[in-house]
Amino acid sequence: MRHLRVLAVHLLLACTWLGAWASPSRNESMALKSIAMEGRAPRDFVVVANSDTFAINGRRFVPVGTNQYYMLTRAASSGVRYQAVEVLDGMEELGLNTLRMWAFNDGADQWKALQTSPGEYSEEVFQGMDWNVAEAGKRGIKLILVFVNYWPEYGGMQQYVNWSPTASRLEDFYTDENCRRYYRDFVSAVVNRVNTITGVPYKDDPAIMAWQLANEARNLQDPSGDTMVAWVDEMSSFIKSMDPNHLVATGSEGFFGPGEYSSLNPTSYFERTGVVTERQHALPTVDFITAHMWADQWLPQGSNLDQFARQWINSQVRLANDLEKPLVLEEFGRSPDGSTRVSFYDAVYSTFIAAISDGEPAAGVLFWHLAANDYPDYGMSASFLFADSSGDHLPFID
Repeated sequence: MRHLRVLAVHLLLACTWLGAWASPSRNESMALKSIAMEGRAPRDFVVVANSDTFAINGRRFVPVGTNQYYMLTRAASSGVRYQAVEVLDGMEELGLNTLRMWAFNDGADQWKALQTSPGEYSEEVFQGMDWNVAEAGKRGIKLILVFVNYWPEYGGMQQYVNWSPTASRLEDFYTDENCRRYYRDFVSAVVNRVNTITGVPYKDDPAIMAWQLANEARNLQDPSGDTMVAWVDEMSSFIKSMDPNHLVATGSEGFFGPGEYSSLNPTSYFERTGVVTERQHALPTVDFITAHMWADQWLPQGSNLDQFARQWINSQVRLANDLEKPLVLEEFGRSPDGSTRVSFYDAVYSTFIAAISDGEPAAGVLFWHLAANDYPDYGMSASFLFADSSGDHLPFID
């Protein structure tokens, strides 16, 4: 158990160091030419500053945080809402300021479905989202809200394909007229939602840092990236037309396409996933670069995962420099295999801290994931950091 405690303390120290960059005392003298300072975004919104970092009200903001996909469904159920509360409590204890969460649950067969069929929404579950936004606002936590999943969990893109009479395969999600219309209608319903607790429309609420188009979208039928770039362009522009104040991100894993950057991929396979992150993130309606990192899933057994972590982060920093946009490593983790995971986390945080110290556009980092003490591990190869339900929120790894 000793190495589990070491990892918990390591995370706390790393998050505290990164969080210091976001504290007002450190940033009062920083002359950030942000959109907010130009009067184009309301007070307390997160904006891009100097093309390579974030700011709130002219002060540097470093998103240091975590992920939790179940926040919507747990908050919508009085019997298990405490699991959502424990995540937010644990974040406060760790000094985390940003939470990435699912803002969707698609399909009538899903437990606590938000969208039961195209354009039909559960008010009960929507009020669970209201609670999340209101509670995050009270605690000073910023939210990254994701609109759909590439994977089938929580319905995902496949559910949209199933709903459409003119779509048949997963990749049709990006081009099928009905799928695109269903998605736009859902996004509009969320963005324009008026919170029943605060009375504030989501599009006017600074508790939300960013809207995110999808979680880990891929298109194996078009490795050129043309299809996904067109979809990202359409949907990011659509969101900006309704809400010019919030940031918009892709939720991409960060795989590079054929050409200049292709050698930076984990293996040659990922060049064919249709992501082409360098093209998606060059779009003017996408505000920052996202990347994920699942080294023990992507690489052959026996690979040096710590070395890959450093290389992958540096490759994403290179792209951020080239595109002059901030980078958020918004998902990373490693299977719970003891002291080697401590070393992996050390590689991730130390590389990110070094990049920030050197003035690189490494702007934020979110680990996967923070969960309630009694929430089960469904056999996933992921890193779970649990909050202690007893009220003592010193985290530990299970």
